[in-house]
Amino acid sequence: MTIIFYDYEGIVYQHAFEPCTTVNGPYCVNVLRAMVQHVKRKRPLLRNGFLLHHDNARPHIARYVVDVLQQNNVEVLPHPPYSPDLTPCDFWLFPQLQKPLRGQNILQSTKHV
Repeated sequence: MTIIFYDYEGIVYQHAFEPCTTVNGPYCVNVLRAMVQHVKRKRPLLRNGFLLHHDNARPHIARYVVDVLQQNNVEVLPHPPYSPDLTPCDFWLFPQLQKPLRGQNILQSTKHV
């Protein structure tokens, strides 16, 4: 499994984790701290703050997650609850991930099914 942070220039940070990992508030805090450091390194113009769009999942809105984002000048864009219309991954990320897979035969792994 992978958590991917990206902007209009491409992938900024990706975090891989094992299937069945519990992604809770403390886990999100660790991932967000690493992501902020990668953004500062890869996008120096954003080192003073940037915008983040994510959904309203409980770990994303936990108080300590919100605090870490505020401490790093990360402004969260509002996301309407239960909105299938706003899925930024559909517009940029998924097509980018699909490009190298075109024409490939993928065998289903029964290890994690």
